[in-house]
Amino acid sequence: MSASRPVRPEGTPCGAPGRQDGVRVARAAAKEAQPPRLHGDGSVTVGRRVWDVDAAGWPEDEIELRAYGNGHYLGRFMLTPGPREVRPLQARLVAVTLADQTGAALDTSGLVHR
Repeated sequence: MSASRPVRPEGTPCGAPGRQDGVRVARAAAKEAQPPRLHGDGSVTVGRRVWDVDAAGWPEDEIELRAYGNGHYLGRFMLTPGPREVRPLQARLVAVTLADQTGAALDTSGLVHR
């Protein structure tokens, strides 16, 4: 994800075509089977196992990045890994921060009904 371009829902590319920032597409998604997940500390799990992103690269499947507001799960972004190197931990933490800010904005906007 890029701080300079918005995340667009449902598989719309984020950024210019051919961009090599480690993530080609991000989309908002409804709940499906449990995909690999990017966590708040920048780590990735596949199932119940920690995936060493720095050594093994991104998992082949889409990666889930959850958004929470006031401690409540509100939705998720699905990240499609790009063909290039994995982004460093700091860049993964930026993605997590953006998802957290999205969750907080949705929670305070009153648009999310529980």
